[in-house]
Amino acid sequence: MIKKFLFILCCIFTFSISICSAEKFLSSDSAAIGGITTGSSGEYVKSIYGEPNKIRVSENSQGIVTWYYGDTFQIDFTNGLASAVVSSGNNGLATPDGISVGMKKSKVTSKYGRPQESDKYGTRAIYTYKTDNGTNVTFIVNGDLITEIRIS
Repeated sequence: MIKKFLFILCCIFTFSISICSAEKFLSSDSAAIGGITTGSSGEYVKSIYGEPNKIRVSENSQGIVTWYYGDTFQIDFTNGLASAVVSSGNNGLATPDGISVGMKKSKVTSKYGRPQESDKYGTRAIYTYKTDNGTNVTFIVNGDLITEIRIS
């Protein structure tokens, strides 16, 4: 009887450890900048921001078209749908959780916790969080400040 009890207790402990160490994903609702998500159509983007200031068509075979709104907001489109959304300046655009370029990196970690991936290059760090639908939310940090946010 004691062996059976110890076996069950061991199974419960092992299961609890595996649940606690499971990778946590952000909600896909967190993966947007200024209301634009991956999968947004060009028509939707234009309904919010109007015509882009500049359009660049990639010369490679992937057919990526990049729309620029000023110098600090760009959207890459693949097959007519947004495949990446990037904010690289303090332009008033934020994630749905209120995080924007120019904020301290502590805002990111206090809101989202530890990233699934991180790299450090001198004073520059890259924090990548994955969402429950496979989208990446990446924060580029230089020193203590967020310098770029990328949804892809």
